[in-house]
Amino acid sequence: AGERRAPGAGIDNAIGASISAPAFAKLAAVATGALRTANLTSLIQPLNPVAHSGDEAGPDCLYAQGFVETATITNADIKLVPVTGGLKITAKLDQPRITGHTRHAVACSSGASQFTITASSATLTGVRKLTTNGMMGFAAELADPVGALPGLQVAATNFPDGLLSVLPLEKIISAVAPLAVRLFVDPAINEALGALTGPQQLQVLDRTMTVQVSPRSVAFDATGATVMLDMKMLLDGAQGS
Repeated sequence: AGERRAPGAGIDNAIGASISAPAFAKLAAVATGALRTANLTSLIQPLNPVAHSGDEAGPDCLYAQGFVETATITNADIKLVPVTGGLKITAKLDQPRITGHTRHAVACSSGASQFTITASSATLTGVRKLTTNGMMGFAAELADPVGALPGLQVAATNFPDGLLSVLPLEKIISAVAPLAVRLFVDPAINEALGALTGPQQLQVLDRTMTVQVSPRSVAFDATGATVMLDMKMLLDGAQGS
């Protein structure tokens, strides 16, 4: 007979799964499609100010904050390639256009400005490193990020030259590609690797089964990823068994 456990007890390394390099390519295609059709303005605005400096303890006599009002692109392409230690990500956004405003102060004199920032494209490459984060799935960090903004143009009104060293306005558009990775790629990776956002309830005949899955470990190489998952299952009414 095997080991007996109490109802709802956790089982370490209950599930092992592998995800191939072609599967990550399909995942990238799904993320690309979602990004192409997304309303970036509504997704980015809650994250304002998307760039800021000098306000760590609150706005004072020398600070600047950049707020996005509109954000658009004409096309997007995301590629995910497994490598030793993580996922190599290449994200390209075509013709990004950002409009918005700043709040700032120089020598304790407060002000505001409007800006429009465009580029031929915004690209980001790096290796997404994943570590397990319990029921939250995976914590992600982008290692060795490299960004490029060919054709960058910045137009701003009433933005003091002295603030350009505090908050270079190109920093605002540079934040868009990393945000796209965080908003569209990371949730897809979590789902693909088997992490569930909280307990899930399934109907089994006339009973409810609660299933809770959390990642134990994850490893990457050029062929894909291998993940081990811990699991808890509890059938409704079995608590007292």
